[in-house]
Amino acid sequence: MEIPLTPVVIFIILVVVIIGNVAALKHASHLRLEWMEKKQGQKSDLEKLTELDKKHHPEEHQ
Repeated sequence: MEIPLTPVVIFIILVVVIIGNVAALKHASHLRLEWMEKKQGQKSDLEKLTELDKKHHPEEHQ
């Protein structure tokens, strides 16, 4: 069985591939935005250690 390679079939395949790529990019960007928002809400280890040090030794941080 031969696959018909008329311009219409090629165009349909092209449209499907482009739509699939756009959907994949949209999904990936959504996941990245969630990851970035989650990361921005977290403090770095250095900030956490500084806060703990200030709690335990307030006289040194005045």
